[in-house]
Amino acid sequence: MRRGFCLFFILQLIYSCMVFSLTHRTYNWRGVNIEVWQGMVGVDRIEPIVGDGFVSEVPVDSMGEFEYLSDKYDLILNGTFFDKKWRIMGIIFKDKKPLVWPDVEKVFGRTAFGIVDGSFEVAPFDGWMILKFKFSTAEVLEFSVDGYNCLSDGLAIYDKRWGMWHGESGLLVKKGKVAAVIRNSYYPEDGEYIISFPKELEDLILAKKPIRVDLEWELATPWNRAEWFVVAGPMLLPVITWYKEGFNKKFYSRRTTRVFIGTRSGKDFVLGVVKYPGLSLKDLREFLIKIGLKKAVNLDGGSSTTFWWRGKVWPIASKSLTNFVGVKSGEEIVSMKD
Repeated sequence: MRRGFCLFFILQLIYSCMVFSLTHRTYNWRGVNIEVWQGMVGVDRIEPIVGDGFVSEVPVDSMGEFEYLSDKYDLILNGTFFDKKWRIMGIIFKDKKPLVWPDVEKVFGRTAFGIVDGSFEVAPFDGWMILKFKFSTAEVLEFSVDGYNCLSDGLAIYDKRWGMWHGESGLLVKKGKVAAVIRNSYYPEDGEYIISFPKELEDLILAKKPIRVDLEWELATPWNRAEWFVVAGPMLLPVITWYKEGFNKKFYSRRTTRVFIGTRSGKDFVLGVVKYPGLSLKDLREFLIKIGLKKAVNLDGGSSTTFWWRGKVWPIASKSLTNFVGVKSGEEIVSMKD
């Protein structure tokens, strides 16, 4: 018995020293099966899937629709959260542009994951982006405003991707100029956006002077260096921050199917699905520590829990899905048993 036990861990060590690319293993933790995949950054391609037939406003009703992606990915898992109208509630950013851009108040202070400086990163998302507004009249710069894109920081920008503006008085900007003052709900059209109303502009607005608006923006660190990232949550490792990120105790303690992603070293990425009857976040965190993860974040689980693995689907989610994480193996795929 001891000999077989030692042999198993010797094989594990050999596997860990060799670059087998994407590996798959089924664990049994406290009576629950957990499917776990590990890939290598720079060897295997991992990325968010929005588009290629799946856009945030058009949910996937049949997992069979994954079939045409079989030449692109070996593994697909459901991604971040979305509401009852299939509007994605996390930020998805890829190729220097947002693929999904919701109300930042819903994701401010959450946790993001992605590829930063060639490594897999899990870190707080403390600011969607830093805005830099310049307001001028007759080519004379009146003043500028810098800050995080967050209403609680006194600065915000809404465009069509965010949906309806429900804030206090705002400025409608069209073709680089202030077009109107918005005092009620308003849905921006193409090419329009709304910004919070800086008090410094009150006199200029009352004087009805033409006001030009120049906007620059940049992502906050470390996400300004990201190849791509997705905002999800809550963080599970190195610390668990469910309360800080706005999740309630029921979400933390209930036993349900879960989806997670993390890393042991930054050079690898680990994805997993907790099967029925599931685990609490507390138990899931203990499992992640057991298998050696140093950083990890929770993804959308429960009734959204689904993965597509080399042509097989488990389970078919009980509702339509909107976004995913896809992995394409760069080399040979290896499967191991617990």
